[in-house]
Amino acid sequence: MNDYYLYLPCPGSTGVQFYSNVNPLNYVGPIIRFNTNTGSAKIQLGNCFSVSIISSSTIPPGLVNIDWTAVTYSIFTDCEVCEQLDECTGCPPGYTFDGTDCIAETLVPATYSGGTLELQDGARNGGYGLFGLRLYPDITSVTPVVGNGASYFVTGTAGNVIPTISSLVNSLWGGSTIPGCETGCTGGRLNTVGIWGPGATYDSNGCTIPTLQMYPQGNWIFLDYCFEVPGTGLKQYLIGLAGDNKVRIALDGTDIITLDATNNGWNGPFIHWHVFPINIPAGSHTLRVSGFNTADIANFGAELYDITLGDFQTLLTTPATGSGNCGNLPSDIEPYIAFSTRDYVGQFIADPDNPGVWSCTAGTLDYCNGGPQCLTTVTLPVEACAYLLTSCCNPNLTYIANIEGFTTPGVYYYSGIDNVGIPYGCYDIDEYTGASVIFTSISLDNLVPANCNALPCEAYCLDCNCGRVRFNPGSAPGGAGFTNITYVTCENDISTNLPITDTYQVPNDGSYGEKVCARDFIFPSNIYQLENTGECDSDNNPITPTYTCPNYYTLVNCKNPANTICVNNDLSQYVGATIVSINGYSGQCFSVQESTTPCPQPVNVTIVETFPTCEECQQITYYQLSNCDNPSIIIYTETDFSANIGQVVQVSEYPDDCWSVTEVTSALDPIPLTLVNSFVNCVECQKVYYLLEDCLSENPNIITGTDLSAFVGQVITLPYCPGICWEVSVADTSVGAEAIGIDGAFATCDDCLANLLCLCSTVTNTSTFSITYEYFDCALEPQTIRVGAQETSPKLCVRKWITTDNAIFNTYGECVDDECPVILPPKRTVRPGYNTPGCTIDKYEKYMCNFSEGVYRQVMVDKYGIEPCCGDDDYRWEIKKELIELKAIEDPDYICQYLDPCGCTTGNSGLTSCVPTNQV
Repeated sequence: MNDYYLYLPCPGSTGVQFYSNVNPLNYVGPIIRFNTNTGSAKIQLGNCFSVSIISSSTIPPGLVNIDWTAVTYSIFTDCEVCEQLDECTGCPPGYTFDGTDCIAETLVPATYSGGTLELQDGARNGGYGLFGLRLYPDITSVTPVVGNGASYFVTGTAGNVIPTISSLVNSLWGGSTIPGCETGCTGGRLNTVGIWGPGATYDSNGCTIPTLQMYPQGNWIFLDYCFEVPGTGLKQYLIGLAGDNKVRIALDGTDIITLDATNNGWNGPFIHWHVFPINIPAGSHTLRVSGFNTADIANFGAELYDITLGDFQTLLTTPATGSGNCGNLPSDIEPYIAFSTRDYVGQFIADPDNPGVWSCTAGTLDYCNGGPQCLTTVTLPVEACAYLLTSCCNPNLTYIANIEGFTTPGVYYYSGIDNVGIPYGCYDIDEYTGASVIFTSISLDNLVPANCNALPCEAYCLDCNCGRVRFNPGSAPGGAGFTNITYVTCENDISTNLPITDTYQVPNDGSYGEKVCARDFIFPSNIYQLENTGECDSDNNPITPTYTCPNYYTLVNCKNPANTICVNNDLSQYVGATIVSINGYSGQCFSVQESTTPCPQPVNVTIVETFPTCEECQQITYYQLSNCDNPSIIIYTETDFSANIGQVVQVSEYPDDCWSVTEVTSALDPIPLTLVNSFVNCVECQKVYYLLEDCLSENPNIITGTDLSAFVGQVITLPYCPGICWEVSVADTSVGAEAIGIDGAFATCDDCLANLLCLCSTVTNTSTFSITYEYFDCALEPQTIRVGAQETSPKLCVRKWITTDNAIFNTYGECVDDECPVILPPKRTVRPGYNTPGCTIDKYEKYMCNFSEGVYRQVMVDKYGIEPCCGDDDYRWEIKKELIELKAIEDPDYICQYLDPCGCTTGNSGLTSCVPTNQV
């Protein structure tokens, strides 16, 4: 694997992604822009890139070798503040340099000697697009096509042009024939994009009164659109149009489509949105769209779609089926619209009833943008471009800016408070005469003359290091007290960004002063000695960062003091008499000492335990692992197995064996071991485990210790994972094992999948975009259905959903013969009211409620020991409840027959005589 560097263009940049194998030093992460117009970066001049490192075993294509000593560049914090470079010609935005001057072309409305009409939204009517889309085959070879007459056949040079889709209703194309999806006066293409002259009004439903007389009538009005077909051959477009009462399309001055409702007054031109595919050759073309109104309200509209017929049919012909599923949305067509009449609202066209001549006071007439306009050319002289700011700290780091009023090149301190992406610092500023650029602007007020080799400039080029100062040996004045010197802190003034200076106290006794974070110390003479202890740490606060000196500590091994570990995490509480053991160094003990010099390769450590002395720390605990199959096989380790004493473990060094763990105080040749898994006993450890893999590879594997020996090589189902088939094999690990139950067994995945219930199901799209969902039908054949955003599919017979993202599934029972079951509404099985024979409803409720309260109070006594403060007569309500229920089982319709006195009711002691039939 080798490291390469990916240069990814920022959003909006015209740069091209490329790779380099040259380390860009510390520029991985920030945004970089190349300012050099020569060398390897020439093709990427002025583009902004994010830089990231990748590792690959293959060489990326188009590797660029960047010579960092030969290019200049700018560094930015993010893409938003990095401005792409362009031609630096001294021309304002919108102007181009023609070699001498700055040139811009502008369009202004032409002057018309007659009357003009301002295009407005056309009338809106529920009949517009009543039957939605009508799609025709390609008409390239049969133009012109003309539609006219009550039967309304659209005919071409080869006869009738039969629609491939006669009528398709949805939210995009409009229509009022599908309940719940009616588009009315405000939907469909003609209501959406149609235009006419001024005068249309709308009611509260967005409709225009049908009898409104809209001007003009009896004459054609039109607009033009120019476009360029790329390439060298033919390209297919689709033209959509409709109009009330006539609409016509001409290509390059020749009529190709005319829809006319004059004959029999038929309204065919506007009850559909008519779409015609046509091949147009490469080159420049003009499309003229014309509309004609015979009476009352008026509207005409047209659109040019940059899409092939095949893609149009695939993507834009989803029909409405009912409320909640209204097919394509208006937004679906937007990416393919090359021209639409709706974009010409507000433009002026000729009034056919007041003819005249178009003219320009300056420039030439242009007919390509709706109404005629005048194309004029504006020429401006070239002005000075910008200034190049070269960093004092890095001559290759440059920025380009306009500085209004700047006249004197030289070195300046820039405060950066313009906040335009150029950081504060010192720059050598000179006129920019090199690369092309669209420059930013900085204020002259934020520049102060400076010197690259003196403060404050010098400080910006220095790192923030932790240092301390003392007098040179023999130079200290002696005694108590301090001598003050000045040092440059790592902080800047937040209002000016100038470095802050402070006072440092050097002890007079010759010892070191306190450690501080500083960019520089200003020594008045050479009698001082500076000790640098490494770069300071920053909290990276973008406004007021705080810097702290790093802490370094040395761990000295108790047994072998020559073995030390340099540490950079805070161990200040352990410095001195405390002995520590650390994670990853089992059986080793260390004393902690503070270090004044940075570590070459410091590490972070975790303290496991502390001891007062090395002797107490070195009482090492060992662990004995005995083999379950042969207890005479024993291994020892210092690895911490304290949590596994009395258990059985598996270790990665001996993956096929199980070991019981005990603690011992001595060991023979201990070795490091790595725990893999633990068990309660040898039986559990030696158990065979099985691997379950989803037949469709959609769900994670399952490891189980449940005995599946009879099912190895077969396929099973699990009761708690319905609808999933699992292939069974022997596992090579027990990690994550779980117990399972078996619901069914099959010879193959196909057998299992075929056995899954075929359920009646719907899917709801929870996303904000249309999704095509895949599923298996009852015959296990793959199928698809496209569902719009936040919409629900119709009921389908599904054996297995394949696509499950952004979906909510509902089921409605098992399908029979590939048909969803008919779900009948539930029938009421209980007659309303109470069945309370023997008493009134109120009396029955009174007895039952008081009895229930008494039962509740008794539960509180039995379960929680809470004695009630009332309810002494609860037993009375229980008796009344029993009596009323006893009364309820008496059959009021039973007739007791009176028996002879010598019968059963009189000859036996204790029996009650029957009640005579005339008694109740």
